[in-house]
Amino acid sequence: MGIFGKRKPDSVVATPTDRDITRFNPTWFEDQLESARKPVTTHNAAAVAALTSVNLALNAIRWLNVVGTPEVRQRWDNQFGRADEDYAEILARPDKMIDFLWSVSPRLHPGLHQFAETIASTVQSRLRDFDEQLPLDMWTDTR
Repeated sequence: MGIFGKRKPDSVVATPTDRDITRFNPTWFEDQLESARKPVTTHNAAAVAALTSVNLALNAIRWLNVVGTPEVRQRWDNQFGRADEDYAEILARPDKMIDFLWSVSPRLHPGLHQFAETIASTVQSRLRDFDEQLPLDMWTDTR
């Protein structure tokens, strides 16, 4: 059953200000690029942010099916269901997603911590597949 037990969905009980996960934007994206020896540009940072967001969204769907309510899931879909075009919004999205999920239920906090601890290896693995200019849709390219 994973990290969650089966029980009635929680209501919103936490606020993003209680979040104890380090913010991704901007330093974490830059650190990932530097570690992979990729140019630190706004475009490349946005590509890393987009990859991070897609991975987080895949987890969020599972998590919200367990601890969310239909109303919470609808709020998620309304807020994150469309792709951002603006670099600033793409860079802000992973933190906004974590803030949203953090506020849904303390039962999500362990999964969010685990995500924050493991996403770097996913990103680094994917960055090795590309040249200096990263595509914004790194998760779809099968190079």
